Amino acid sequence: MKILAVVDFGLTEMSGGYQRNMEVISRLKSIVNLDIVPSLRNMRLAINGHRRELLNLVKGLNSTPGKVLDILEEINSTEEYEKRLSKIREDYDVGIVYSNSAENIRLARKITKSPVGVQLQLEPFYEDLTRLFRIKFRGPTGRAIERFRNAIEESNRERHEWVSLIREGALTFAISVSKVPLSNSGLDKMIKYDVSYPSNAFDPSLLHLRRDKEDYAVYFTRLILKRDCSKYQ
Repeated sequence: MKILAVVDFGLTEMSGGYQRNMEVISRLKSIVNLDIVPSLRNMRLAINGHRRELLNLVKGLNSTPGKVLDILEEINSTEEYEKRLSKIREDYDVGIVYSNSAENIRLARKITKSPVGVQLQLEPFYEDLTRLFRIKFRGPTGRAIERFRNAIEESNRERHEWVSLIREGALTFAISVSKVPLSNSGLDKMIKYDVSYPSNAFDPSLLHLRRDKEDYAVYFTRLILKRDCSKYQ
């Protein structure tokens, strides 16, 4: 099987989603014929001073075609990147996009006519804006309201893009680490999907850190304190 993988690598950051992409891709290339193409976000970072990091990363994975490496070396705009990649028409069995951004689904579609799917880590948009409110709203301040407004606009923009991709037949399926991104976005009612199991790849070199313990998990996150503002009214 020959697979096109449009992948969003962390480069300047290494969150859980980016780490997952790296772990999955580094294993996938050992069991299938895989062509890796960096995302548009990665290309923007390359143009703005991180070209060597990107080239070293993809060369280390040893699954990016030489003609794509040449493009990464030479181009200086995302428009040129898309134009040059669109001239590379390969016969793939499937294309998979490791990014929540609609622009990278369109990028994959420019490279191949085969079915294209997306691997979801988070919801790309929200079907229910009240859920978005509970997640994004950080209190009755001007900045919080502005951020929430921006989050609504971004969600609506992405929803429009994704619905268009599905209607055009540009996006044909989704794979998700859990049912949550699918249900939060409503994609479970729009497109064929599957939930991967196991949901995440794990670096085997870390197994020596495992210890016998009780049945519990520790999750690190930020604390959000909600103040009682009634006394200020």
